Order: sequence, then C-alpha cells, then structure tokens
Amino acid sequence: MKKLYKLIFSGINISLLLLIGILFMSTDLQDKTLLVNNLNRDKLVNSNQLTKQEVVVHVTEVKEEVKKEVTVIDKSQTSKTTKETNKTEEKTTTKKTEQTKKEENIIKEEIEKYTVLESFKGKLAAYGPDCKGCSNRTSSGFDISKTIYYNDPEYGQLRILAGDKKYPYGTVVNLKIDSTTTIKGIVLDRGGDIGIGKKFQFDLLFSSQKEAASFGSKNNVTFEILRLGY
Repeated sequence: MKKLYKLIFSGINISLLLLIGILFMSTDLQDKTLLVNNLNRDKLVNSNQLTKQEVVVHVTEVKEEVKKEVTVIDKSQTSKTTKETNKTEEKTTTKKTEQTKKEENIIKEEIEKYTVLESFKGKLAAYGPDCKGCSNRTSSGFDISKTIYYNDPEYGQLRILAGDKKYPYGTVVNLKIDSTTTIKGIVLDRGGDIGIGKKFQFDLLFSSQKEAASFGSKNNVTFEILRLGY
C-alpha cells in the first residue's frame, strides 16, 4: 500500500511540476508576445511619424517651390511692365522732342523769312465796311463787301489795315496785340485819324462795325513792319 501511495504521490508531483512548467512557459510566451507586439507597435508609430515628417517636409518643399515660381513670374511680369512703361515714355519723349523741334524750326523759319524792317508801339483802332463815311471799297480800290482778308502770294492770308501814307499800299505789318494774340495785316486803306502822330497808328478791318465796336481799341500794341509795299 505504501508503494502504491508513493507512486500516486510521485505521479501527482510530476503532474504538478508539468502543470507549473506549462503555466510558466505560457506566461513567458505571453510576455514575449506582448513585448514583440509593443516593439512592432513602436516601429509602426515611428514609421508613421517618419512618414508624416516626410510628408510635411515634402509639402513644405513644394510650397517653397511654388513661392519661388510665383516670385519669378511676378519679377518677370514687373520687369516686362517696367520695360513697356519705359518704351512708352521714350516714345512720348521722342514725339514731344520731335514736335518741339518742328515748332522751333517753324519759328526759326518765320524769323528768317520775315525780317522786321521797323518796330514801334502805338494804338490800334477797329472799323467795319458799314461804318459812318465808309464804303464797300478801300481807298486802294479793294472790295471789302464780302471779305476782310487779302491773299498775298508771299505772306498768305492777311487782315486788311488802314495805315499812314508813309506806308504804301501792300505794306505788311505784324500786330502783336498781347502776349497771346498776333495778327498779320496789309495796308490797303487810309483814315482821317489814322497815321503817324495821329490818334491811332493803324486801323484793323472787321466784318461789321458792331464787331469792330466789340473789339474796341488797343493800347501798347507792337507794330512790326515786315514789308514796304508790294
């Protein structure tokens, strides 16, 4: 009986030992599995973080590239606009310079062509063909019923003037009435109050006495004699 009990006890001990061993191995396996899982999870997290960082870096680089491209385009557009503006300004300046030169040449030609023989200041009167004592013809016989101009082959269209006998018919006079008004006239008429040492030095013809009255008389007019007679 004793042997039987020993055998049973030994069997129980062996079974307990086996059970304890199995339990220990199972616990160790779970711990190892958990450790492996934790390591895998950390790797996965690290991998995700790395991927996120790479994505952020990549996006940042793309943004920087886009900014560079936009800056280059803006600089290009600005440079293009500046060049176009400069070209426009150059063209405008050139046009102004050319126009100024033309005007200067015209003035120079006028000065060279029209030599002033005599210059003095005096008073200018105005009259119309319908004035009291006037007729439709000047004292030189020129018909003024339809015109107040005379077409001269040398000076072109001129206003008709009454002047002193010192100045023969056909004398051309430049009238500088003020700083902005200059009229070229030709002596084709005479007048009682018109002449050297009289009330008026010259008398300018208008279409009617009403217009002449509206113009009135002018003081301090500069008279330049450009030609004596025809």
